[in-house]
Amino acid sequence: MAELYSYTCATCGGVLNIDSDQELLDCPFCGTQLDLVAYHRKDILDQAGLCLKRLEYKSAYERYKDLYDKDPEDLEAVRGLILCAGEIPVKEDLTDPQKLIRHDLERAIAALGKLTKDGSGHPYWGKLDTVLRLSVDLRDLTKEKDKNERLTGNRIKDLGNNGDSLFDRRFKEIAASGAKNSDSINKLIKETEEKLYAACKELKKLEPAAAEPVTYSAELNKTKTGPDTGSVSDIICLKCGGQLVMDLKRSLCECRSCGAAYGTSLFFGHPDKKAKEALVKQDFSEADQRYSYMLMLDPHDFEALRGRVLCAAKWTSPKADPGISSFWVNNLRSRIEYALEKASDKDKPYFEKYLEMTDAYRNVLSYDNRLKPLRRQHKELVCKRENIVVDYDPDEEEHTRPLYARDTISGTIADIEKKISKYEFDRNRHMKTVQDICSQIKEMDTKWLAAKAGGQKDQ
Repeated sequence: MAELYSYTCATCGGVLNIDSDQELLDCPFCGTQLDLVAYHRKDILDQAGLCLKRLEYKSAYERYKDLYDKDPEDLEAVRGLILCAGEIPVKEDLTDPQKLIRHDLERAIAALGKLTKDGSGHPYWGKLDTVLRLSVDLRDLTKEKDKNERLTGNRIKDLGNNGDSLFDRRFKEIAASGAKNSDSINKLIKETEEKLYAACKELKKLEPAAAEPVTYSAELNKTKTGPDTGSVSDIICLKCGGQLVMDLKRSLCECRSCGAAYGTSLFFGHPDKKAKEALVKQDFSEADQRYSYMLMLDPHDFEALRGRVLCAAKWTSPKADPGISSFWVNNLRSRIEYALEKASDKDKPYFEKYLEMTDAYRNVLSYDNRLKPLRRQHKELVCKRENIVVDYDPDEEEHTRPLYARDTISGTIADIEKKISKYEFDRNRHMKTVQDICSQIKEMDTKWLAAKAGGQKDQ
């Protein structure tokens, strides 16, 4: 699903609201060109790099793959995929032999060959292939050296355990053989290290350029709005209420009063479908924005007014929600009152039903506010009663005070429990009212959806 983006022009301060899938490369007010692809590329690279550092290689791979699919020649995207394959958390490890040999070099080499056709093309890939293969050689030689040292040690240990009469001579032979092998391996390790460090230095010089920040062109590309390029629309600006001017050539709706601009894809195509998809995914912020854009086109749109009410409640459909607050109820009621003001006469009963629901919710909250201190007091008294200890003969007159205190607290607790029981009964009664109203609203929704489906079928 397309996501919403808002940009501010660095030159004139004009605001532009668009869908992520709408390509627009210039400011509608001053004509300054905006490279949106570069803008999103930098964001994605930053996110992918952060995932790598957190060792979240799957998430990093998905981001680099998106960039690679758009541009297979993107050096940073290709390198990112190689880092993910080798589980290398930072690119700096590629030029640090001591860290590089710890990673999955074989998978990194395989990814490099697959993504760059055996390292051909940019010289960076050929040098990176050399670095990775030399790192494999260095790692294998280090393992061979360790193996030779262990083998020599074990042979000497076995010689001592067997009590060989020629121990000294055999010891010298084994030690000499081990030293000879170690010298040979050490020589190869030194040569490989020299080649690897030299290759790493060259790789640093071939480092791809970092992602550039959002770039603006100094050259203005002004477009005149006239009969051929633009027309006056019936869309009302969300910010100032002014009428938007539609620029068909740029696929823009511009407000010349407050400096806001909107991509036409926000209003045409299937804006209701995009808003519904966001609502179903419980992305209430985006859904609310999309429904707001629908109201710019038609301030009396029932679906948009209903959608914004659901977004305020953070619901996909009306429900009896026990975890409510005064702020939540007041915010929802404000949104309902707005919808009731803008709705056509035939739709007003629907939003009036929502008002009834908020009244019932307020009654629930009033009992919640009464119950909280009572429950707290009940808990404290129960704890106090449990801590009263009588360890003497209660029949003796001078020792009756603790029992008297226990009986007094028990009586108070019983009175509080009666109040709690009564308030809970009344609260549940109002919550039942909320449930009944929700059911009525859902029935109205079903009829509205059926009527809408019938209208679409007739069209």
